[in-house]
Amino acid sequence: MGFFDKFKNKKAQSSPQPAEPQSVEPQFAEPQFFEESGGVSKEEAIRQFQGLHLAPDTPIGVVGGDCHYGGFSCPDALVVFFNGDEAHPMRIEKSAFMTVKEIVADIRFYMQAGKPDEAMSCAIQGLQKQEMDWELYELAAILFWRFRHIENANALFLAAYRCEDCPCKAHMLCQAAATFCIMRKPDEGLAYYMKALEKEPGNPETLHDLGGFYWDNGDLRKAAGYYFQALAADPCYFDSYEELSNLFKQVGGLDWKQPFMDCFQNKKPMAASQLKKAEADMERLLEGQHDGK
Repeated sequence: MGFFDKFKNKKAQSSPQPAEPQSVEPQFAEPQFFEESGGVSKEEAIRQFQGLHLAPDTPIGVVGGDCHYGGFSCPDALVVFFNGDEAHPMRIEKSAFMTVKEIVADIRFYMQAGKPDEAMSCAIQGLQKQEMDWELYELAAILFWRFRHIENANALFLAAYRCEDCPCKAHMLCQAAATFCIMRKPDEGLAYYMKALEKEPGNPETLHDLGGFYWDNGDLRKAAGYYFQALAADPCYFDSYEELSNLFKQVGGLDWKQPFMDCFQNKKPMAASQLKKAEADMERLLEGQHDGK
């Protein structure tokens, strides 16, 4: 078996089949790592790789010079041996030698490749460095949310918001608000949506999210109002067209259901005059529902 095969998620090779077939669980041998390889200590190796960005999931190697090495860049670490000493590999965590920005690049690589587990491994390495970085916090929050660790996601969105160089503070507040709602803390959720609106008045994402908040809480009038406000702020905020299509369907405005869905699906904004007419019709429909109670 080659050196790299020990660190790949491969099933063990099956032995010759017995006379009577039987189910056998594959056995995995845990790789052993060492603090020294080929006369190079782990501390020396960390200094050698300091600040180096290695392509993820890629073999590496340098031959010649005073010290040559080979290894593999894993999601959360570098597995490497020095001077041909394959029998004594060492494992160096990414947090020991990579910068936060380099780790963020690896997180994005794995997320774009559809590998959330590997991306999470990278994110944990980045967080271990304990350096404030809004991009790291946001990506880690998204991953924690995906894995349903909502409280962690909430804390990380707020940490991203608190970073002075964060260029999208309203978005981070909206994400934090959404996680508060998932944790069944609607009062905190609404407070953070309002804080986002105060931070960036007229932000269509915040207005749209407030529409969703009020719809979830049964206030269709406020929900519709915020969706229309989102489109007034940005007629190309197409998610609000989809929600208004669904809302028109719910309140019986079937004449508007398809036009709004067409705008969403075709990514074509509705004319301002049509939006005003639709908003007036929505108001009448909601008033009729109220009068009918």
